[in-house]
Amino acid sequence: MSYYKALLKHGIQEDQALLLVRETAHKAAIDKKAEMQKLGSLPFAYLIFRMGVKRHMKNHFPSEGWQTEWDAL
Repeated sequence: MSYYKALLKHGIQEDQALLLVRETAHKAAIDKKAEMQKLGSLPFAYLIFRMGVKRHMKNHFPSEGWQTEWDAL
């Protein structure tokens, strides 16, 4: 959303801004897909992911305004 708003602020037309946002999001999804496929081929990938995601959220999301509930599986 902020990318889209920044494009508009810098004079990019709405349709062009939407196209740029769509293209950027698509590229990011393709890149992440390849990364996830590599991780998925590792044994115990889900366990490793669960350990890493908790640390990532702690380091990159503010405690105020967020309430995270972890389900035990």
